[in-house]
Amino acid sequence: MRIPLGDLDLIVEARIPGLHPPRVLWRIGPTADRPRPLPPVHPSPLSTNRNPTGAQFMATLQADKKIPFSISGVDEVGNAVSLGGAAPTFTVDRPDVLTLTVAEDGFSGEVAATGTVGTAVLSVEGVTDAGVTYRGSVAVDVVPGDVTGVSFALGEPVEVTPDDEAPTEPAPDQPAF
Repeated sequence: MRIPLGDLDLIVEARIPGLHPPRVLWRIGPTADRPRPLPPVHPSPLSTNRNPTGAQFMATLQADKKIPFSISGVDEVGNAVSLGGAAPTFTVDRPDVLTLTVAEDGFSGEVAATGTVGTAVLSVEGVTDAGVTYRGSVAVDVVPGDVTGVSFALGEPVEVTPDDEAPTEPAPDQPAF
């Protein structure tokens, strides 16, 4: 359920205990700059990968921007732990909305908006040196960028003076051409 609170949207999600871990959705970014009414967005389901921290994050990105990212490990109470092991696998569920570039270190990179408005999910999955599998995801809501110009839409031409009228005689005080 989404509850608009002016510049902030409160999102409440209910789960049946024991079936799914509880999740909190945090929206990071300029929610006040979103166009009203919102442009049509084709919803895509958020990743069903279990997030070990119990939190799901959402960032807002303008359609002409890119954003760097990096990952780090945390335990179930939020303490930092080393991920170690081989570089994880990153994926984007909507490559038409975001392009993914992974850095040489394998644990960071950037996602760039393609210009298409929509929501894409960046996911990661890897295995630590101890053999523990970890997963995480962040949703990126791509919104239109700032105004940089104006676009005109012109309609069909319309006749100003009808062609079917007969020519009129010039007034007596006006010269004829």
